[in-house]
Amino acid sequence: MPDHKVQTRMFLPSVYDYTLWALFTPAILLIGRKLVNDGNSWMRKIFIVFIMGIAVVLMHSFIVESIVYFSGVSPPCCTTLNHLLFQHILSGLSVKLLVFFAILGGGYAIDYYQQSQHSKLEISRLQAQLIQSKLDTLKMQLHPHFLFNTLNTISANVERNPADSRRMISHLSQLLRLALQKKDEQEVMLDQELEFLTTYLEIEKLRFQERLKTKLDVQDTARRALVPNMLLQPIVENAIRHGVSKYVNGGEVKIRAAKQNGRLELCVEDNGPGLTNRTSGRNNRGLGLENTRLRLTELYGTDYLLELHNLEEGGLLVRIAIPFRTAEGQSEKKDNYRHC
Repeated sequence: MPDHKVQTRMFLPSVYDYTLWALFTPAILLIGRKLVNDGNSWMRKIFIVFIMGIAVVLMHSFIVESIVYFSGVSPPCCTTLNHLLFQHILSGLSVKLLVFFAILGGGYAIDYYQQSQHSKLEISRLQAQLIQSKLDTLKMQLHPHFLFNTLNTISANVERNPADSRRMISHLSQLLRLALQKKDEQEVMLDQELEFLTTYLEIEKLRFQERLKTKLDVQDTARRALVPNMLLQPIVENAIRHGVSKYVNGGEVKIRAAKQNGRLELCVEDNGPGLTNRTSGRNNRGLGLENTRLRLTELYGTDYLLELHNLEEGGLLVRIAIPFRTAEGQSEKKDNYRHC
């Protein structure tokens, strides 16, 4: 017999075999998925899969061996179709069952992986929604607190100084407009945050008159950095409340912002009494500061710094360091911190 005929008899059955398995695969996977999702017990499912495997293998073998026989490429020893079926089906049953279970198992593995990835994406989405909800809640806690204090300031000055009260109301209106403009944003440009803070300070200056002095020192590069919305106002409010208001002659609040080592550093300094042993601790400055700490944690994880410490010359320094990011999405990150 010529070599090419021998090669054909050896090669074609394998082609028929693999081609038919490829055609059977979608049906095997479809039935397998339905079995997984039905209400039967696992023992019953295993039994059904085993019976289905035998049926598929017998059908596969019958089709392949029939094609081999009628195409004339069957081995010379197999003179009849029955002989061919008996010899090859029985001898290859265990191997083909392994192929069947490999296809089914591969399908289950792919489905499990896809479901796992989908679950991870869903968990990430829910976590993002939860963080957003927490941030919104924290920000909404600040708004009533801030408005109450501002309205209380205006109320205290209405009879004593109506002209200043009218100016306070005008500034409060401006504050509300700025707050509503960015109410849905968790981060704003530092320049916008400073506009809000400056308007707030105008109200406090009308309240304290000459007793309140402020100094703003902001690096031009830092103005385009992103900061949490309403980050500085509660810190400055605390500096005025716990620092300036404690003295008859008032005091000074300094606000500084600069880009240092790939981070944005914000400092609020007052010349008040600072922290004492009785007032020291994480929650010593009320809702505003603790709220700030929680918001920074939600936005930056552990990649931020918030610290309070007394100054040698008197007063308190609140220092915040966060990743320097801009609206264009640039981020610069370093591990080292530089004191203001």
